[in-house]
Amino acid sequence: MNKPGFIESTPCEAIHPRVEAIEPPQQSTSQRVIWESMDKAIDALLFEQEEEGYWCAELEGDSLLQSEYILMTHVTH
Repeated sequence: MNKPGFIESTPCEAIHPRVEAIEPPQQSTSQRVIWESMDKAIDALLFEQEEEGYWCAELEGDSLLQSEYILMTHVTH
Protein backbone atom coordinates (compact mmCIF):
# COMPACT_ATOMS: atom_id res chain seq x y z
CA MET A 1 0.00 0.00 0.00
CA ASN A 2 1.58 3.24 -1.12
CA LYS A 3 -0.26 5.93 0.82
CA PRO A 4 1.77 8.93 -0.40
CA GLY A 5 1.09 8.02 -4.04
CA PHE A 6 -2.59 7.56 -3.26
CA ILE A 7 -2.84 11.00 -1.70
CA GLU A 8 -0.87 12.82 -4.36
CA SER A 9 -2.72 11.26 -7.29
CA THR A 10 -6.26 11.29 -5.92
CA PRO A 11 -8.30 14.51 -6.08
CA CYS A 12 -10.36 15.46 -3.02
CA GLU A 13 -13.60 14.72 -4.85
CA ALA A 14 -12.53 11.10 -5.42
CA ILE A 15 -11.71 10.56 -1.74
CA HIS A 16 -15.11 11.70 -0.55
CA PRO A 17 -17.90 13.00 -2.80
CA ARG A 18 -18.80 15.82 -0.41
CA VAL A 19 -15.26 17.22 -0.36
CA GLU A 20 -14.80 20.03 -2.82
CA ALA A 21 -11.49 21.32 -4.04
CA ILE A 22 -10.78 24.53 -2.15
CA GLU A 23 -8.81 27.22 -3.87
CA PRO A 24 -7.22 29.70 -1.48
CA PRO A 25 -8.00 33.32 -2.21
CA GLN A 26 -5.17 35.55 -3.39
CA GLN A 27 -4.49 37.45 -0.20
CA SER A 28 -1.78 38.36 2.26
CA THR A 29 1.28 36.29 3.08
CA SER A 30 -0.04 35.30 6.52
CA GLN A 31 -3.30 34.05 5.00
CA ARG A 32 -1.33 32.13 2.37
CA VAL A 33 0.69 30.51 5.17
CA ILE A 34 -2.56 29.49 6.87
CA TRP A 35 -3.85 27.88 3.66
CA GLU A 36 -0.54 26.06 3.15
CA SER A 37 -0.67 24.82 6.75
CA MET A 38 -4.21 23.57 6.24
CA ASP A 39 -3.12 21.71 3.10
CA LYS A 40 -0.27 20.06 5.02
CA ALA A 41 -2.61 19.08 7.87
CA ILE A 42 -5.12 17.56 5.43
CA ASP A 43 -2.33 15.65 3.66
CA ALA A 44 -1.08 14.34 7.02
CA LEU A 45 -4.57 13.16 8.01
CA LEU A 46 -5.15 11.51 4.65
CA PHE A 47 -1.76 9.79 4.92
CA GLU A 48 -2.82 8.21 8.23
CA GLN A 49 -6.29 7.24 6.99
CA GLU A 50 -6.83 3.54 6.26
CA GLU A 51 -8.03 2.52 2.80
CA GLU A 52 -11.44 1.67 4.25
CA GLY A 53 -11.82 5.28 5.39
CA TYR A 54 -11.15 5.10 9.13
CA TRP A 55 -8.28 6.17 11.35
CA CYS A 56 -6.66 3.99 13.99
CA ALA A 57 -4.80 5.63 16.88
CA GLU A 58 -4.11 5.25 20.56
CA LEU A 59 -6.93 6.47 22.76
CA GLU A 60 -5.70 9.08 25.20
CA GLY A 61 -7.30 10.74 28.20
CA ASP A 62 -6.16 13.51 30.46
CA SER A 63 -4.74 12.95 33.96
CA LEU A 64 -8.04 14.03 35.52
CA LEU A 65 -9.59 10.69 34.60
CA GLN A 66 -6.90 8.76 36.48
CA SER A 67 -7.09 11.16 39.43
CA GLU A 68 -10.85 10.73 39.75
CA TYR A 69 -10.49 6.95 39.56
CA ILE A 70 -7.89 6.90 42.33
CA LEU A 71 -9.98 9.20 44.49
CA MET A 72 -13.15 7.16 44.01
CA THR A 73 -11.42 3.84 44.73
CA HIS A 74 -9.93 5.36 47.88
CA VAL A 75 -13.29 6.77 49.03
CA THR A 76 -15.31 3.64 48.29
CA HIS A 77 -12.94 1.12 49.91
